[in-house]
Amino acid sequence: MSYTEKLRALETKYRMSTPTDTDKLQLSKEIIEEAFSEKLGLKVYEYAIAFHYEMMSSNVKDPDHIQYLIEVASRLQNPNLMMIATAATQDTLNSVERCRAIDYLYLNNLIELLCDWSPAQFFIQSLFAYIQPESTADLFTETGYSTLSIANAFDTPKSKIYAHLDTNDQLVIEKFTRRRDAINQTERVKIENGILIPRVTSYDVIHADCKNYEDDFDPTLSVFMSALSKEGTLILYRTNESRFRTVYPCNDAVVKYVDSFKHTFDINIGEGLTVLTNHEKVKYFIQDYKNKRNV
Repeated sequence: MSYTEKLRALETKYRMSTPTDTDKLQLSKEIIEEAFSEKLGLKVYEYAIAFHYEMMSSNVKDPDHIQYLIEVASRLQNPNLMMIATAATQDTLNSVERCRAIDYLYLNNLIELLCDWSPAQFFIQSLFAYIQPESTADLFTETGYSTLSIANAFDTPKSKIYAHLDTNDQLVIEKFTRRRDAINQTERVKIENGILIPRVTSYDVIHADCKNYEDDFDPTLSVFMSALSKEGTLILYRTNESRFRTVYPCNDAVVKYVDSFKHTFDINIGEGLTVLTNHEKVKYFIQDYKNKRNV
């Protein structure tokens, strides 16, 4: 990429000038925009930090300046910069942008713990963002990764996710609880965890991960299926054949419940997704997804 004379001149001016003779906030903004035009992401980040420094040193938290820095972080798709940008006021500390940045950083840090669910993340998030169910049960999640990923798809306080966080690892529980509490402070979605039996009379969606739950999977799922709405959707992850045994318990669930649904879709993502649904919007979404991606 070219490094323009204009950008060099602006940088020289920034380094040589003082706040008394130059509006360094405006100057750093000009450098950011010029660096964007030259597709110099690292330079954008460097002067976004400079912009933040100038903003804080002026002791004036102008909402327009804060919003500009948030927009720069979004354009860069940089969660670290977003964390800096949204630390300015109480409102931005509770913003959707900050919560999503934390989610991204937290979920990436969970990769070493599990993340054999992560191949399904984009599909699941896209589906939930499209249908916006009011009540979701997320069963047999070992770290809460799937729950927090699903939560990222919501923008309405009407929705709730009830998570069966099935682990005794206190570190995992503490990390999940911090993220759950942060999400619950926003107006996007509410999360409750620790469920063993249905908390509501009707669920719109049930998502179940079948890993290592041969003994208690079927009785637990049966209880929740009795609370699934008439137009409900059952999403089962790990319906492909296993290297270690013939099938995961999800396959038995497909056989057991397939006649209760109008539509069944097998999707070749990760270790296999099967979606059983009576919801026409879910049917439309999956047909469109499969046609575009050949999965």
